[in-house]
Amino acid sequence: MNDMNQNYGDYKPEKGSSILGTIGRALGKLIKKSLENYIVVSYEGSEKFRVSIFVFVILFLILHLPLLIVMGVTLFLGVRYSFAGKHDLSKVNRVMDQAGNRATEWYGSFRYSDKEMADLCRKYDSGDGRN
Repeated sequence: MNDMNQNYGDYKPEKGSSILGTIGRALGKLIKKSLENYIVVSYEGSEKFRVSIFVFVILFLILHLPLLIVMGVTLFLGVRYSFAGKHDLSKVNRVMDQAGNRATEWYGSFRYSDKEMADLCRKYDSGDGRN
């Protein structure tokens, strides 16, 4: 017990180090990364527009329900969402591609015959239908 007190008893936090300072630095890094990366909206393989993640989050906080409805409906109609920017976002984009493919499959099951649907699924699974 005495050794433990010796090891931790001499600890002094850095000058200017506080919980608020730590939270402020973390928020600063988060905002910087959100301004360096973008949500890309594409349709039929061509990019229509991109918006920074920071702006998207602000819009989402203000218009969360209408934005979710619009994004959900357009996903079923062939609009694809992905991320681009300075950082490696390939894992997130794989998930976004899978979500788009599943929405296309589900929507296509109502719209196409079984053979057409199988061809469409093969097209997306092989990567021909991706952005």
